[in-house]
Formats: sequence, C-alpha cells, structure tokens
Amino acid sequence: MATGARRVRQRPEELLQRACVDFLRLAMPPPPDGAVWWHTPNQRGTRAKYEAAILKALGVRAGIPDLLFLHQGRLLAVELKAPGGGSLTERQRETQELLEQAGAIVLSACRSVDELAHWLSYHRVPLKAMP
Repeated sequence: MATGARRVRQRPEELLQRACVDFLRLAMPPPPDGAVWWHTPNQRGTRAKYEAAILKALGVRAGIPDLLFLHQGRLLAVELKAPGGGSLTERQRETQELLEQAGAIVLSACRSVDELAHWLSYHRVPLKAMP
C-alpha cells in the first residue's frame, strides 16, 4: 500500500449497488418508455444522532429499499443484498410489506445486475440493453 493510502474496507453490497446503477444509467430509457429511478440514502449509522432525528422528523422511513422505480403509474422497489450473504432486517421486511399492501411491486433480495435486469423485464420495464 502506498504511503498515506487508506485501506478501503470491502463493501459487497455497495459494490453491487454501484454496478446496478452503472447498468441502469446505460440501459434505462427515459419516460414515457422507461422508468424514473432513484436511491434514497437511508444508511444507518452514517449520520450524527441529531441529523438522524431531523431526517426522521422530515419523514425519512427506515427500511426503504435501495432502488425505487416509477414506471407507468407503478412503483417497483428493489432491496439489494450481497451475493452469497446478507439478509433483510426486521425494518426492511416491515417496510416491504407496507409497500406491497399499498400496491408496490417488491424484489426482496436482489443479488446481481443480471437478476435486476430480468426482474425489470419481467415487469415490463423496457431496457435498451441486457447485461
């Protein structure tokens, strides 16, 4: 390691999300054909307690899936989990259940770009390319 270089901890879920985002930026056509998609940064443990309290007061909800898609009036939600590991938290399960009760389509534990692409295609969200 070079002098002064920081050791970066491996974060498989973050790497998966970056790969999915890179794919979506290339493959997702804009509306009306494609979807509007986004990530809501709700990461736990990355903010000071006062910041978390402010965000909660403003309506941030724990357990929101990693990627959300709005396509032709439908909300699709995807929770990403590292390949070979990672499970849903209780808050994630509760939030996914509420989303489904409200009519959203949820993919509970997506573990690859390929799985995301096929799931979107299955739900008739067009992509310009497949991985």
